[in-house]
Amino acid sequence: MKRARRLTRRSRSIRTTGRTCSGLAPGKAAALAEETGDRRFRDYWHFVYRNEVEVYIQRVFDASNTARGYRFKDLEAQGEKGIPVYLLTRTSPRIVGWEQTQESKPWYTKVGAAGVLPGRGRVH
Repeated sequence: MKRARRLTRRSRSIRTTGRTCSGLAPGKAAALAEETGDRRFRDYWHFVYRNEVEVYIQRVFDASNTARGYRFKDLEAQGEKGIPVYLLTRTSPRIVGWEQTQESKPWYTKVGAAGVLPGRGRVH
């Protein structure tokens, strides 16, 4: 417990991109990297320290069914000009899982279709 308190106090003084990371995960990661000597804690938040957080948002876009193909920087530029962005979805308003419930399409995950789970039979 004593060690955890020391890490918390130390992380309060870590600065990134000109602001203090008090209580934020990147600040804690930097403190852990300093304490343990393991750079992976800090490397995990690489783009936060470089003030390029849109990289993480773009990764979410690329991995999602709805936003795949959209570029975050383009959408942000349109938003700054006051141009609304309408994501092309199958239904409006968006109904999550419409294709799966109405057309019996499989639920896709990061590892593929989740239609059959081992030992549990079909999912429907």
